[in-house]
Amino acid sequence: MAATRALEPGEQVQALVCGEYLADDGVAVLTDRRLVLANSRTFAPEVHSLPLRSIKDVKGWVDSARATLRFSGKDRAFVIGDIKEVESAQAFAAAVRGKI
Repeated sequence: MAATRALEPGEQVQALVCGEYLADDGVAVLTDRRLVLANSRTFAPEVHSLPLRSIKDVKGWVDSARATLRFSGKDRAFVIGDIKEVESAQAFAAAVRGKI
């Protein structure tokens, strides 16, 4: 829910993946403008975003049939882990790489 509230008018979602972000259930959303990461913390969800032009690197790995993705910007990095659908994580990473 927090990720949808973070979207700007006219911003189009192009891909998403669900996992764990900052110790809670979370989502990474790729839009036509940026990458939005949010968790489902009840009273104070954490929402962060990176404009596509500021993403320098996308890394991913699989451990015990769960994937983790790391998105690096100029001065910070964001990680979404415990992604149960490994193929979805790989497709999401490829979609982000295709935009940067």
